[in-house]
Amino acid sequence: MTAEESGLPACERFTVLASRPDENLTRCDVCNHLESGHAAPGRRSLSGGEIETLRRNMLIATYEKFEASRRKSGNGEQGQSG
Repeated sequence: MTAEESGLPACERFTVLASRPDENLTRCDVCNHLESGHAAPGRRSLSGGEIETLRRNMLIATYEKFEASRRKSGNGEQGQSG
């Protein structure tokens, strides 16, 4: 899955699973973006549980933004059906 397919924005810092010490990893284990797409420099290694928590929080935040946008645009259309 590419970053575009995941629909998630880039997270703060490129993150890899601590049990995978490969320096040649190109995709973040949290957001699936390339290392160059992250605002904070450097890499961090986290446990699987920590990565799952970060990813879950990103999914929830993205969904809440989507829902807020949908509600806002939906409210503007109410009462305009003819």
